[in-house]
Formats: sequence, structure tokens, C-alpha cells
Amino acid sequence: MSAALEQLAAVLARFDEEAYVALANRGLVRRARKDLEQQRVEVIEQSAAQVVVRFGAQHIRFDGRGPAHAQCDCPASGICQHILAAAMGLQQ
Repeated sequence: MSAALEQLAAVLARFDEEAYVALANRGLVRRARKDLEQQRVEVIEQSAAQVVVRFGAQHIRFDGRGPAHAQCDCPASGICQHILAAAMGLQQ
């Protein structure tokens, strides 16, 4: 396990439903959970600095700071349902 993945796991261990809602909103959290029922999160790259996962067609980059600083390649700005779903999937 890379250093970034270890840091990310430690950050995600502190996240619960309300933390995700505070990060985005209840509707996005609901959509992310629904997406997780149909798709899975796959780690495709790990390094000391970042973790890249694939969720559906999207690629999401995390560093050790957690989902608040993640980047998704979808057109949405800020925290999107893909970032939330990827974080929740990694948390499982």
C-alpha cells in the first residue's frame, strides 16, 4: 500500500454520512450511494503522492488530504458525485 493510500484510508476512516453531506449535499450523497450499487471503484494507480481510481468512465485523483481536495475528470466543478462515490467505495 502506498503512502498516499495509507493517508487517504486514515482520512476516510473519519468520514460518516454527515461528513459527506457537509462536503457536498444530501442529494449528491444519495446519488453517489445509488451509483455505488451499480458500479465499483477500482484503484488504477498508486504513488507516494496520489491515488487514482476509476469509477465508471471517470478517473478521480486523491492525495492524502482526502475527498475535499480530490479531482475528477468529469465536467462538474468542485465536489461531484464521482468523488463522493469513489471515496465511499474506498472506505468499504
